[in-house]
Amino acid sequence: MTWTTTGSGRSGLSRNRLYAACKDAAMFYHAKLLSEEGKEAQKYLMGRNIDAATAAKFGLGYAPPGWDNLLKYMTEKGYSNEHLLAAGLIIQGKGRDKYYDAYRDRVMFPIVSTAKRVLGFGARTMGNDTPKYLNTGDTPIFNKRNNLYGLNLQRGKHLADIIIVEGYMDVISLYNCLLYTSPSPRDSTSS
Repeated sequence: MTWTTTGSGRSGLSRNRLYAACKDAAMFYHAKLLSEEGKEAQKYLMGRNIDAATAAKFGLGYAPPGWDNLLKYMTEKGYSNEHLLAAGLIIQGKGRDKYYDAYRDRVMFPIVSTAKRVLGFGARTMGNDTPKYLNTGDTPIFNKRNNLYGLNLQRGKHLADIIIVEGYMDVISLYNCLLYTSPSPRDSTSS
């Protein structure tokens, strides 16, 4: 595959199309959180002292169980499997034409750039499944070494005011305690 920065490249994928795919996925996950399907995820978040307003502020979502919920939705929106695979939203199965959702039955944490673009996701199980966290791997638009969760909320703040914490829930917990300056590299339990 050839990657391009804007528009449609010679034969490659557009980074803008990957940003759009991640944004649409984030909207899908957020809508699922607010739906009847998301009731257990809502209960889980409330148990972690995250209310609806905070969930909206961070764009939290829910990936429902099932192997192709996001895949079907994104395909209907006109995304190709190639784009979804490149964005880290689906996984290619053993068969040449078999694909499935990368995240299932998990609370979703969109990772947003300081330019307000959704780059990827962290996904936490609500039970005892392992691994506890799944994260988007490196893609043409996301490199985990170059992004901090919650940094998008720090625009206009002084570097000296930023507190770096360990994980997604730590960032949100500090936000809830009115400490708005706590980006995270990722959850430490992630790969």
